[in-house]
Amino acid sequence: MIFVVDGNNLANRANYMVDLYGPDGNRTSGIYGFFLVLSAALRRYEEGMKISGIVVCWDQGGSEWRKKLYPEYKANRDEGKSEEELQIKRDLGRQMSIIRKILRNLGVVQYSSEGVEADDLMAKLAFEAKEPMVILSGDKDIIQLVSRFVSVIVPHRDNFLVTKENFKEYTGFRNTARYIAGLSLQGDKTDNITKPPGIGEVTAKNLVDLYGLTGKIIKASRRFAATSGPLSKIKGFENMIKRNLVLMKLDYFYEDVGKYLDEEIMVDKGGYDTQWVEEIFEEMDFESFTERFDDFRFLFDRVRFRSVSKKVKD
Repeated sequence: MIFVVDGNNLANRANYMVDLYGPDGNRTSGIYGFFLVLSAALRRYEEGMKISGIVVCWDQGGSEWRKKLYPEYKANRDEGKSEEELQIKRDLGRQMSIIRKILRNLGVVQYSSEGVEADDLMAKLAFEAKEPMVILSGDKDIIQLVSRFVSVIVPHRDNFLVTKENFKEYTGFRNTARYIAGLSLQGDKTDNITKPPGIGEVTAKNLVDLYGLTGKIIKASRRFAATSGPLSKIKGFENMIKRNLVLMKLDYFYEDVGKYLDEEIMVDKGGYDTQWVEEIFEEMDFESFTERFDDFRFLFDRVRFRSVSKKVKD
């Protein structure tokens, strides 16, 4: 089992979990929260899933592909933020550099590619997986990757594991195709992906339940002259919904670009220096880690051992 981590999503969420600063006055919330969430998920699932490899995927310069399609993509990220909030956001880049260095010294493999988002790298891994994998991510778009071989751990839902078997229970949609159809109707405020006015989670689900996938919903809106009800809310917004589907459905990028990315992906295979990691944690006053550092280190040691054992058997 391969354990894949959505690096940017985890670091961003972690940066606002707690308000921490090190002895030097630098913010450490993102670093602490990242490894708190990662270690909690590993403790819960590492042994039972027999995880034999960890891969962390990172954004690298944003999605050039999506920005060409929709220049306003993520253009609203700084709107309404105070100078203090902007400074916290800017500082996260410094913390991510430290997170990546710590991961490197824990022997964790890291993927990035210029102009490509972590979502798309994770999708590539999922579509090309030759063994089961689990993804740790709080991004609702990643849920569309759930399949017979891929499950998703949702950290802000107490590390709930979304599988093919409980997919409908968790999302309310019968399958991933219907789920992404629902997302295309709702848009994504965080990414500045607009939606038809009046469409929310309930209306989107009603439309999918009534008419099926995005194409059939659009066809129905053009065929029937509805003046009320959920169908009337998408009249005139059909092109917006089609655009949203392309922006949000991860296999569109994979088929167009992702499957050809192998040589462009930067792979940091890391080294192994847990003493350095322990010293960094001590410098930042991470007592909850340093007091039980052996337990923390063994999480990664066990994964490394399984990885070596698997290679020997192969």
